[in-house]
Amino acid sequence: MDPLIILKTMLRTWELKKHDRSPLAETLEIREAAVKQLIQFARASSPFYAEFHQGYEGAPLAELPVLTKATMMERFDELVTDRQIRLADVERHLDQLSAPSLFLGRYRVCSTSGSTGRRGFFVFDRDEWVAAIASFRRSSAWCGVGIPMLFPPMAMIASAVPWHMTAQVGSSLRLPWVRMKRFDAAGPLEILTQRLNDLRPRFVATYPSVGRALAMEQLEGRLAIEPRVVFTGSEVLTPAVRALMEQAWGRERVFDHYGATETGSIAAECSRHRLHMAEDLLVVEGVDRENRPVPPGIASEKLLVTVLFRRTQPLIRYEISDRVVFSSVGCDCGLPWRVLERVEGRDEEMLRLPAAGGGAREVHPVVFEGILDNLPIAGWQVTSGGNDVTVLLAGADGIDSDAIREKILEALEKRGVVPASVTVRKVAELSRTATGKASHVRMASGYGQKRL
Repeated sequence: MDPLIILKTMLRTWELKKHDRSPLAETLEIREAAVKQLIQFARASSPFYAEFHQGYEGAPLAELPVLTKATMMERFDELVTDRQIRLADVERHLDQLSAPSLFLGRYRVCSTSGSTGRRGFFVFDRDEWVAAIASFRRSSAWCGVGIPMLFPPMAMIASAVPWHMTAQVGSSLRLPWVRMKRFDAAGPLEILTQRLNDLRPRFVATYPSVGRALAMEQLEGRLAIEPRVVFTGSEVLTPAVRALMEQAWGRERVFDHYGATETGSIAAECSRHRLHMAEDLLVVEGVDRENRPVPPGIASEKLLVTVLFRRTQPLIRYEISDRVVFSSVGCDCGLPWRVLERVEGRDEEMLRLPAAGGGAREVHPVVFEGILDNLPIAGWQVTSGGNDVTVLLAGADGIDSDAIREKILEALEKRGVVPASVTVRKVAELSRTATGKASHVRMASGYGQKRL
C-alpha cells in the first residue's frame, strides 16, 4: 500500500469527475491544447519521435504517422524519454518479478501477454500511474451505483501474474479497511465458486468468459451471491453472455468496461448501459486498414489512440487492432462523452478460411456466437489451423456435438466459406492465456494470421 498513490488517485479521480459535468466543447478545447503539448514534449525528449515526426512540424494530429506495437518495441530505447530506461532491463525486471514492485525505484511496468503477437512493455511514472488508476475508478462510477470506501466485500477475478495491470493496480490500492479479494481467473471453477460463496461479494469484476461460467453456476444453484455490480472487461461481452449474466443477477447490475494496458480506461457503461469514451484522457480514432476515418455505424478495422497523460513512453496515434463501432446517437445519462455502439474484438480474432469460389474469406467470431453463446455450457472456443476448424465446448456433457457441427457448417456455407474440416470437441476446461483470458478464437500452433 502506497498512501501517496492512494491520496493522489482520489484527487485525480475527483478532477476527472468534474470533467464529467463540463460541456464537451470546453473539454475538447482543453484536450486540443494537451495534444499539442504532448507532441512538442515527445519530439523534444524522445529521439525516436524527433525522427518519426520529421517533416510533420505543424501538421495536425490526424496527419501524423501511425505507431504500431512492432515499431514501438523495436525502437523502445529511443522512444522512451528517460535515457536510463532500457528494454533489456525492463524485461529482466519483469522476468524476476514475483510480486508487483517498482522498476528503477520509481516506475511501474506492465506487460501484455503477447496473444496478438509480440509482448508489449509499458512504463508509467507515479503521475502517469495515478492517471491510469483514476481512469478506472472514474469509469466504475459511471454506472451510477457508487462504490463507497467502507464497502461490503469485493471480488476481483482476473490475472494473477505480477506483470499484469490488474495485479499492479490491486497492489497500489490495497486498503486495510476494504475487504477486497483477488482470485485467479485461470483457477478451477469449483474452488472459485466455493470461495465466492464464502466471501459473498457485493462488487464483482471479471472477464466475460468467467462471468459466463459463474452465471451458469448461479443459475444451477451451486453459486449463491447477490452482487450489486458485476463489472466485466478485457474480453468482448457478447449479447448472449450479457443476457445470461443478467438472468443470474439482474439487468441493472451488469456493466461492461473497455480498456487496455497501454491506455487505461477507454470506455465504460453508464447507468443506461451505453459505452462512453474517456475523451478527456485520450484521442480515439476509428480507422480502416489504410488508416482512413470510419464513420459512425461502421466497424473500424482498428483504433489509433493518443494517450494524453503519458510522457515517459509517449503513445501518439498508437495502433490497437480492435474493431469498434462508434455511435451516431448520444446518451441522455448526463455524461458529455461520445458513445461506442459496440466493441467487436481484435482483428487477430478474425478467422481466414477457404472461400467457395477460391481464395480466402474473413469470418467474424459472431458467426459462432450465434450458435454457441446460447448453449447451456460453461464456454466455447474456436481454434483454426490452416483450413481446419476445431470448436471446443466446456461443460457440455448433454450437448449433441454432431448437431452443433452441422449448424456451424451450414452457417459457414451461407457465408461462402468451406473449411477442410470442422470438429466439435468437448473439454473439461478452455485454454487460457497467461493472464487468464479465454478468447473465443485462437490460432493453432504453427499457423499465423494473414491478411487477405
